[in-house]
Amino acid sequence: MIIVFLLCISLSLWQVSRAFEKKQLFDTKIERGKNFIKLVPDMMPTTKSEVYNFDQQALTVEGVWVPDATIYIDNRSNEGVPGIHVLSALRLRDSKTVVWVNRGWAPKLPGSLENSNKYNEGILYLPKNDDTYSIYSGIAQTSLMRRIELAKDERLLRDGHLWQNLSWQELFRVCCGSAEGNSTIVMWPFIIWESSENNNGLTKVVPFIRNVMEKHIGYAIQWLLLGTLALFFSWRLSR
Repeated sequence: MIIVFLLCISLSLWQVSRAFEKKQLFDTKIERGKNFIKLVPDMMPTTKSEVYNFDQQALTVEGVWVPDATIYIDNRSNEGVPGIHVLSALRLRDSKTVVWVNRGWAPKLPGSLENSNKYNEGILYLPKNDDTYSIYSGIAQTSLMRRIELAKDERLLRDGHLWQNLSWQELFRVCCGSAEGNSTIVMWPFIIWESSENNNGLTKVVPFIRNVMEKHIGYAIQWLLLGTLALFFSWRLSR
């Protein structure tokens, strides 16, 4: 029982250390979201740690929208209302890099409850495309917002421009398909959730950052209680 007690105490201390690590990461991401930096080609990340450093970073980007490169992520609710996220590809002024922008959320009934033809064809909520370079701002997120895929049929998962989940490979095919194999075209490994206001009829949704410090503190308390219980039984058995 003494060994169990010591093990529980060590696990409790480990959870406390994890809690402070997560708190530090949470504070770092909050700080990143306060200071906008302009996205330029020299900032292209090459390692996983460099990609992670962009997570929740406030960015401004200057570019022009790529034609026929708008997709809709289905079955994504906002404040309890079902709908879609609208993503469009933006080509930066350097003309060699493309970044995907989550331009906002719009209501849509789930699945086949609503006629999806216009979504499949990719003709709704299109960005203004007049070859004019404009400046947009938003928050970078490295997560692809993936959900569990119960179906294996690709037609159900990606029907035209209406998708159930995101895939970097498929995103590259949509925005750079004509240049596939061309090493001069590079796609940024994160999505910018647009925060700049415009009249596109979409609701801006800022990525939510969860502080999980309390969860680890709760685990630490549980291990401490289990250790105390083991010590109590050890004392009772010794008597």
